[in-house]
Amino acid sequence: MPKGRIFEPAAQRLTLDGNMTARKALFPNMSEGKARLISELIVGFIGLILLYSIGALWSWFFLREGTSTVGWIIYFVGGLYLLYKFIDKTIKWFKKFILLLKKGADAYTGEEKYEAMGIVRAGNGKVESKIVLNSNDKKPLLAMALCYAAKVKWLILTEPTFTERTFTNVFNNTLNEWPNVPYVEMLSSVRNETSIYQITVYYNISKGWYVNNTIPLKGYYSGDIVTNYFILQKAIMSELNDKEKALLGNLLNNFKDDLLGISTEDKSHSGFEKISKKANELLQNL
Repeated sequence: MPKGRIFEPAAQRLTLDGNMTARKALFPNMSEGKARLISELIVGFIGLILLYSIGALWSWFFLREGTSTVGWIIYFVGGLYLLYKFIDKTIKWFKKFILLLKKGADAYTGEEKYEAMGIVRAGNGKVESKIVLNSNDKKPLLAMALCYAAKVKWLILTEPTFTERTFTNVFNNTLNEWPNVPYVEMLSSVRNETSIYQITVYYNISKGWYVNNTIPLKGYYSGDIVTNYFILQKAIMSELNDKEKALLGNLLNNFKDDLLGISTEDKSHSGFEKISKKANELLQNL
């Protein structure tokens, strides 16, 4: 049985993806809500120090002899903006700090609410999946299917070539047999401990639809990055009616060429942004 590989490129990029994997490593015995809150407080405090330093440098640069009238105008306008940002971030920081002292810290979910969440658990001889919707709207599930496909395809560009071939073959078979999703296996299902893959889909007015995802902290199999997507897709299908299934099939068919067309030339983050933009273009037309 192959060993789980923690330090592969895709694993490194996933754990740096603003998700709970890194927080679990830093705060292993703490609830997810409290760990998220503490990590945001640490980052926020560093941000306040940097903002204060920028303000000090701003004053040092302009409060010198010979500053022109235009310079003074720039100084006051820029200074007021920096002061506003500093006060705003300070108030938000203290609100989070007060929340940390209350019982509600364990239930903290971050500043941005998720639209839907998918969970795939594999281990002890079985694989389980679950979908959690934040509303009755099914569009977040369509977004999850497209955006997570984009994320997986981009991530496996740094994996062995057979991983990418597996994704391409199963993806094509899925579309050919639609609305049936082919059966796939997860190697981590034979382990004695449970591996959890969590996919959360968000919507932001400026950013559009996007996903954050986590992988098991103690290791993973590169093939499971591929297979967990299709297990999740089967779970998504169980939540959709026939009309919604047909719509998702059309979306994936329209997405296919762009999705499968990305190559090692697109392994930079700009490549991921390009394919994510295409996914959002399709979703905006709904």
